[in-house]
Amino acid sequence: MVFRAHDGFVLGKPRVDVIVLKFVADGNIIVANLLSGSVDIAFYSSLGFIQARSLEEASWAGTVEYWRGSADWLEFQTRDWGNLQRAVLDPRVRKAVIHAVDRRSIIEGLYAGKASVHHFWLAVDDPAYPAVDRVAQKYDYDVGRAAALLQEAGWTRGGDGQLRDASGEVLSLPLVAEYTEIERKQATVVADNWKALGIPPEVRVLTVGQQRDLEFRCKLAAGGRCGPRPASAAPHSGRISRDSGARWRPTVPHLWPWAGGRRARSS
Repeated sequence: MVFRAHDGFVLGKPRVDVIVLKFVADGNIIVANLLSGSVDIAFYSSLGFIQARSLEEASWAGTVEYWRGSADWLEFQTRDWGNLQRAVLDPRVRKAVIHAVDRRSIIEGLYAGKASVHHFWLAVDDPAYPAVDRVAQKYDYDVGRAAALLQEAGWTRGGDGQLRDASGEVLSLPLVAEYTEIERKQATVVADNWKALGIPPEVRVLTVGQQRDLEFRCKLAAGGRCGPRPASAAPHSGRISRDSGARWRPTVPHLWPWAGGRRARSS
């Protein structure tokens, strides 16, 4: 699709004479096009943090920026579809496993320090943020507190290192992750954090079809689910003037209290 500048445009002739719009469905192919110089700017929902980092690591001549995006979170299956893990109905258990997630290590290890931990659903530039921040409950990384809460809820470590209740049942919290590479890695970090508490690590990765099946996802037998949306990116080569069109305000990704969040966009 080709767009040509209209000399009679009401605000004056556009600075760019011709724009060629290409539809490319694969984020890695978009990166290859950017690196080869065959495209100048890209915006696509699957062009996310990993692709943005690959552009940086390849010393791409263009510009990469990271903008605020969707949150990652951890949610618990509390509906009983015949496969309920009743332990998650206890708020002490839910609080414990959140305390046990080292979100800072996720930020540093998976997102190159380009995200931040949030404890409630407001961005730092929201006018209400300071007031909410003063009173909001925060679940910082604290393995000791997590272990204490689990013990209070009746879960103690046995000789095999696993958490068990009074009847001897092992605390099992399968973690369901979306299918993208970075989501799988993030879920693995969370599962390893839980393993340190005595919860057997188990990560179930959704297929593309399962992820799109809302009924299937609603009935998942899982203690928790990492549920971020795919990342987006909009890199540009610098050969197009940044003042020639609309721009978004660049910000950094973030991590919400239930897990992490990042929608890395580059431009």
